[in-house]
Amino acid sequence: VVVERISVHQLLPELAADIAAEVVQAVVFVDTRLAAPGDLPALQPLSPKAASPSVGHHLTPAVLLLYAQALYHHCPPAWQITIPGVNFDHGESLSETAQNALAHVSVLARQITARLDDPRRNAKEL
Repeated sequence: VVVERISVHQLLPELAADIAAEVVQAVVFVDTRLAAPGDLPALQPLSPKAASPSVGHHLTPAVLLLYAQALYHHCPPAWQITIPGVNFDHGESLSETAQNALAHVSVLARQITARLDDPRRNAKEL
């Protein structure tokens, strides 16, 4: 599996073209969420069917998938990994919860790539 990382501060409509590229086998969005101390990262399947486009300045991963499907007729399997955080103030280091969660994120990412590498399994079943 070839992995390309695209880091952005905010999701943009233009990313729908990247998502819809024929060579893209899957998309994984990684973001943070407010959580309780000790919470673990969460892996959630995404679908363009769950999207409700908005006119505002906030795009969700599901809306980007919807744009990819509607504009380019291709929407690969997609997931969102959310990393728990307990303190979003400016600072020089991650909270203990976020630091501990990062080790689990790589496990979740490996689960996705293993699923994609196994032709007997449906990538959306993760």
